Amino acid sequence: MAEALSKSGCSWSVVRAICLAVSGVNHPTDQQRILDWLRSDFYGLTCLIHLPL
Repeated sequence: MAEALSKSGCSWSVVRAICLAVSGVNHPTDQQRILDWLRSDFYGLTCLIHLPL
């Protein structure tokens, strides 16, 4: 993500939403790991995980 923003000449501050499809995050510890990663890179954004029904 950092590379794409850099190549576009944009900064992290322009990011308003992220749609991320990740396989294998059904366990709560996996979900927390993904949330922690997103929150560390996109500080201040609300991060949610939507699981398939």
